[in-house]
Amino acid sequence: MIFRSIRHSISTQFGKAQIATKILVIIMLAVITALTASGVALIVGDRILEKSRMEESVSALAQIIGSNTAAALVFRDTEALNETLALLNRRYNIIAACIYDDAQRIAGLYIRTNDPFICPPFKPGPEVEFLRGEIWVREPVVLEQRQIGTLLLVSDLREMRQAIRFHIVVIVAVLFLALFMAYILSRRLRHLVSGSLLKLIKTAQLVSEKQDYSIRAETSGEDELSILTGAFNHMLSRIEQYNHERERLLNEAQEGVRARDEFMYIASHELNTPITPLKLQVQFIRKMAAAKQLTPEFSDKLEKMLIDSERHIGHMAGLVENLLDVTRIASGEFRLELEPVDLNALIQSIVRRYHSEIAASRSEVTLRLEEIKPCMWDRARIEQIVVNLLENALKYGEGKPIVITSRTEGGKAVFAIRDHGIGISSEEQSNIFKQFGRAVPYRHFGGLGLGLYITLKIVKAHHGEIRVESQLGQGSRFIVELPLSIQKV
Repeated sequence: MIFRSIRHSISTQFGKAQIATKILVIIMLAVITALTASGVALIVGDRILEKSRMEESVSALAQIIGSNTAAALVFRDTEALNETLALLNRRYNIIAACIYDDAQRIAGLYIRTNDPFICPPFKPGPEVEFLRGEIWVREPVVLEQRQIGTLLLVSDLREMRQAIRFHIVVIVAVLFLALFMAYILSRRLRHLVSGSLLKLIKTAQLVSEKQDYSIRAETSGEDELSILTGAFNHMLSRIEQYNHERERLLNEAQEGVRARDEFMYIASHELNTPITPLKLQVQFIRKMAAAKQLTPEFSDKLEKMLIDSERHIGHMAGLVENLLDVTRIASGEFRLELEPVDLNALIQSIVRRYHSEIAASRSEVTLRLEEIKPCMWDRARIEQIVVNLLENALKYGEGKPIVITSRTEGGKAVFAIRDHGIGISSEEQSNIFKQFGRAVPYRHFGGLGLGLYITLKIVKAHHGEIRVESQLGQGSRFIVELPLSIQKV
């Protein structure tokens, strides 16, 4: 009864008010409704986005930690586990990390300084959950496709809360600023611009109803109402830009997840490829040994099998070393060990070592090496450069001739490897030096897509340059320039 009486009184007073006052009231109510709805929608959407980003960030970190601690967990190396986990102190939002072995015992842990958190007993749970203002991520620690333990990574939500709080402050500030401008301008111009104000009200209501921030209010003239309308449109533009930026970040996150999944598939396939023949060869050797059929023919066959096994093991070791190099590059632990290196002798040695691979590729390798004095480089890394480029030439050279040249030019040692194979399109040349970059589909040519990325990092570490000259269908030429002396690594 009281509510009905109050509503009747307000309706009566509003009916008696002048049209200008009515317009003012309507404008203020419409602006408040539209901006409040927009602000609430932005805050809710921002919270969802920040929560998703936080979940992806902590999950990705858990995957990296799980991968880096797998070997130490297998060997029960508590010191190595704790050293690896101690690197988390650089991440101020990480509260704790607990690693449980396959017997569900705590094998290693990290707890933020002065934090009372205690690693709980192992308890199965969802991969990601939000508890008491924290995010808990459980990541299985896997080695050779077998789970050997579980990582529990706990992070606070400080970063997410700070971002949301900042956005709330901005939205509230914009809301109050817009309301203040609307009130002042409406009081001064309401008796002249009622028609334009009604248009603005209509626009605000439309934005509120459709949540379509591309809608704009019509402006005419250069008076105060036009300023208000322009400010309103500018606010809508900023909101629209924010939405576009949010969509872009979401697309990038999805692309990152897709790239991660693709890499995991490729890595597992590449590591599994040599395992199958190794397993079959070992089973055959065990069978023959159990039957005691150690004949001369079996000895010859055994020697060939061991050679093949050694080649497969070398291939797996190379893949693992590439993955370790990527980890070293990302963590800033990529170091050079300088010593005198005879580039020409190194190239000749590698070509001799790859005699069987060259023969299998049906390519003829020609060396055109000019005299280069030994230089202070990292021998193992320079060898890695030559091997990566030679293996690419053999893989993509289609059995056509390969030419390796070297010379000195302008205080630099320059060597190049030229093939006459499939070549690289100009569009793909900018991608091949990126992490996991490839110019051709994986199903046609294997590999992790890390060789040229690591090669580029090695060259840059030597203060050198690498570039490619190529046309599709006409082969490729990779040129590496290294300083004859390195003052600082």
